Amino acid sequence: MIIIQILEEFTPIQQQLIDVLKKNGEMSRNEICEKFGYKTHTYNYIVLSPSRKQYPQKLEQYHKRTTIYDNLVKLEKKGIVERFRRNNGKVGASVKMWKLTAERR
Repeated sequence: MIIIQILEEFTPIQQQLIDVLKKNGEMSRNEICEKFGYKTHTYNYIVLSPSRKQYPQKLEQYHKRTTIYDNLVKLEKKGIVERFRRNNGKVGASVKMWKLTAERR
């Protein structure tokens, strides 16, 4: 009888994501960024209304937030993590959450 073991290869950041989700359970991308120790930065942008009136806005986001998202999507395609939405009780879009698939917990 021959046993074949398939070793999955993950980048260091993907392995960290798996470890963080395994340790903490369901998390939003911002919560993951906090666990990684990323700092926030504020940037200014202009919202243009249909009447062409400009509304200056400030938004605070984490550095490397896109890097986290891109790697979560790669893990999702491999069947390692899954995303879902959680209503936060506020008006607007619900929070996107990430968790390990049932096979990985």
